[in-house]
Amino acid sequence: MHYAALYGKPDAIAMLHGLNSNLISMKDVHGRSAMHYAAESGHPDAIAMLHGLNPNLISMKDVHGRSAMHYAAERGHPEAIAMLHRLNPNLIAMKDNDGRTAMHYAALYGKPDAIAMLLDLNPDLNLISVQDKAGLTAMDYAAKYHDPKITVKIHGLITAALKRTPQAIAISHNAYPSWLICHHFRVYVRKILSSFSDD
Repeated sequence: MHYAALYGKPDAIAMLHGLNSNLISMKDVHGRSAMHYAAESGHPDAIAMLHGLNPNLISMKDVHGRSAMHYAAERGHPEAIAMLHRLNPNLIAMKDNDGRTAMHYAALYGKPDAIAMLLDLNPDLNLISVQDKAGLTAMDYAAKYHDPKITVKIHGLITAALKRTPQAIAISHNAYPSWLICHHFRVYVRKILSSFSDD
């Protein structure tokens, strides 16, 4: 079942499930289900098939507390991220054992396409300011672990997303007094700017 998911074969998944329905809920030695494999390899059709056969799979975590969304983000698969979010919108904010969301993983592994999708799916942009247990945000990881080109691209994506917030749009039309700018919006901006300062 895991290999059928890994290679994106929904027909094989359905056939194996018909032969033995217990296969779909089995995990590997790292606690990963077939859903993790489908997400990691970026196969939305396999994700949809697995969810249709067992809806509980989508929220299962591995031994590190990572969901299928974490794997899709880590590997940079925007289509898989979109499918997972459609099936379970709560996955986008789910944290692993270290307090990291999918946004942290997309930044940590330098996946701008995944970040762009996560930003589109998270219109209030609260994921940008989420800190893990080490106190690091997604921008902190982007700044610390990648060459400047990747960091600048990620910074550009987040900056562009911030300009689409209701607060920014209202300000641009002089319909939102500056003293009413919400606190979390200022926090996002400070996080972005501080990520480029010296440690």
